[in-house]
Amino acid sequence: MNDEMRMYLESVARRRIDGEDAAHDFEHARRVMMNALKIGAAEGGDVDVLIPAALFHDVMMFPKNDPRSDDAAHQSAMMAVGILQSTDGYPAAKIQRVADAITHCSFGNPADGLPLDALILQDADRLEATGAIAIMRAFWSAGQMGQPLYDPDDPFARSRQADGLRYAFDLFETRLLRVEERMNTGTGRELARSRTAFLRTFMTQFNDDLLMTRETL
Repeated sequence: MNDEMRMYLESVARRRIDGEDAAHDFEHARRVMMNALKIGAAEGGDVDVLIPAALFHDVMMFPKNDPRSDDAAHQSAMMAVGILQSTDGYPAAKIQRVADAITHCSFGNPADGLPLDALILQDADRLEATGAIAIMRAFWSAGQMGQPLYDPDDPFARSRQADGLRYAFDLFETRLLRVEERMNTGTGRELARSRTAFLRTFMTQFNDDLLMTRETL
């Protein structure tokens, strides 16, 4: 893909992505694109597919507790198809590959049988769910849904089931800490490793901060 095409697709993504959700804004899409290019450079992958798939993977997005959220990936894929079909010079034979990658990139989707570009996109998006930026995104999304920061009686879910849709901090257990082990590629796993270590450092500090406000946890 030449620079002109990439710049055009970035400009379309910037216009189309709803900037009201800071966890899924254009900067998120741009970071996923850069993650995908980095992983793709090491693992293989078609930049003609990876760039638009990353830029448009969240072009339709709803809060996680919105019933429409389950269909967001499909809607994003269909919007990407329409954009690429109207983009002069984009190879028509690759449009369905972009749509397939977007459809399957959601965090919980199984990777079995997915083509390489879809695996790379999934890893690139999952990197946004671990590390420092992931913490910022997690608490933004929790605030958007009106969630408490943590369960004051059991913040580390030691005697209850962790629920990321109920308490923001529970997302560490249900999502953020699981990213590294769920990576598809060796490169993605290596990139996730240091981010996972930072999450554990944050959790230790959070525990220490809470200990200052109560006798026991």
